[in-house]
Amino acid sequence: MGPTTIGEVVVDTGGMTVYVYDNDEVGSGASSCRGPCLESWPPVTSVTENPVVQGLQEVVVDTIPAADGTHQLTVNGRPVYRYKDDNEPGDAFGQAVGSVWWTLDSSGNPVTTTAGGE
Repeated sequence: MGPTTIGEVVVDTGGMTVYVYDNDEVGSGASSCRGPCLESWPPVTSVTENPVVQGLQEVVVDTIPAADGTHQLTVNGRPVYRYKDDNEPGDAFGQAVGSVWWTLDSSGNPVTTTAGGE
């Protein structure tokens, strides 16, 4: 968990905000973000299939095969991604992009509000 422009949300080990994609089927074991999508939304990866994540409450953290052969992190069955325009810890510019990209709260649930509370 880490502070961002929209409040405390799940972040990666570098403090960068992570996001989930509404078009990914929860628990499918696959990402639907491919090609140009991956250029804007690179997957959060792990060097191990069994990552350890701190600061989350009763959350299932796992991995799925990523397009590049690494292990893409999942939270509660949802693949997680970074956003290309988030340049430093605390940025959350990907929140609500296209009304399909969302940050995660400490329970691993999508945060579907914006900085203005919408």
